[in-house]
Amino acid sequence: MFTAKKLNTYIKKNNKLPKTVACDGYKLTIPEFTYLLMKTIQYKNNNNLSPIVLKSGVKYPNFPTGDSVNKRIYLKDYYQHALRTSKYVDKHNKLPNYLKDNGKKIQFQTYVFKFSQALSVEKLAPYVYLNVKKNSKLNKYSNPYIKGNGLWLWSQYMNSVNFKKLKNAGIGNIFLLEKAIYDFGMNKVINFAKTARKYNIKVHIWFCTFKVNGKWTNPINTKTKSYNHAYFNKILKRVDRYSKIKAFAGIHFDYVRYSGVSLKAYKYNYKNGVSGEKAISNFVEMASKIARKNNKDIILSAALMPEPKRSVRLYGQNTTELAKHLDVLIPMVYKYAFGKDNKWITKTTRWYINNSGNAKVWVGLEVYDKRIKPLPPREMISSSKAAVKGGADGLVLFRFRLWRVTNLLKAY
Repeated sequence: MFTAKKLNTYIKKNNKLPKTVACDGYKLTIPEFTYLLMKTIQYKNNNNLSPIVLKSGVKYPNFPTGDSVNKRIYLKDYYQHALRTSKYVDKHNKLPNYLKDNGKKIQFQTYVFKFSQALSVEKLAPYVYLNVKKNSKLNKYSNPYIKGNGLWLWSQYMNSVNFKKLKNAGIGNIFLLEKAIYDFGMNKVINFAKTARKYNIKVHIWFCTFKVNGKWTNPINTKTKSYNHAYFNKILKRVDRYSKIKAFAGIHFDYVRYSGVSLKAYKYNYKNGVSGEKAISNFVEMASKIARKNNKDIILSAALMPEPKRSVRLYGQNTTELAKHLDVLIPMVYKYAFGKDNKWITKTTRWYINNSGNAKVWVGLEVYDKRIKPLPPREMISSSKAAVKGGADGLVLFRFRLWRVTNLLKAY
């Protein structure tokens, strides 16, 4: 199997796994390709000539661990490994942290290396030889799900952050309220972001758009029946400023909508084509163009109301349109605030996944109940699992000070 041979060569040369593997015109993740390797071993061993069905969406393991391995593993044994592991994937849709071999634990990365060796020759190799220490570079692991996890951080708590603790809890992003720049100064916020980067945590500047200090601003000038460009420009100047600062990984827009109560988007639809919905979409498009001109790698995100049937009408948030200009959509799927349950979290998440185009969906979850009491870790993970079940690309927590720190990776 030519691609297996290429993978094996890559691992030997770089002592790590690639992010993806090209195979017959498809770009597969390592878990997806590993499943294909295991099935191929089984089919070859049993002289089964049937086509193998690709399995998409196979997840990475949560907490890979294993022992040092220095031995030959013969065909009959690695065939059994492939059989057992593929059955595990069929049941759980993710790779196991390790597989067992005569009392030894062969860690995820090492067994991928093993299966690629087995298929690096035309026929199944009579044995594969592994000599991989448990603390080798190959077995170092940065969980890919950390990249989509984050939390909203109010400015007054900026200096209370323990980056190591957050990293160990599976947090990869901090949405820092813009007020921190006014409270502590730009240099201190930049240093905060640079320090976060040392822990592989990205800092996004989080600022409010059409609601500031409790006051809502209409994105439309109702006197001229045109978009409120005077107000837009005030916000866009900040977008321009922050997007030029490389220490900031992203810009996060909050209240990029109508209130849905005092201001309802559907009330502002004019014959000249100006509408509440278009006002919101146009603003986001303008912000996106400015930010990406300054920094092509910037991550643009927005908090969305979790009400698909009313989002356009009340709030002016057209999910599919916003997704064209944003990298990440963060629906605030707060089950306690809306009096819902975990099934609602899953259903709502799935809707956003199906309507977000190429944008990622990081699901916003509250960490407290109706009494504003912190949720027990078990309940927090339960809500998180419901979002992951719906297909969430990440989990974002509100709010920092009320969170009983729990490892979010347990949800995947």
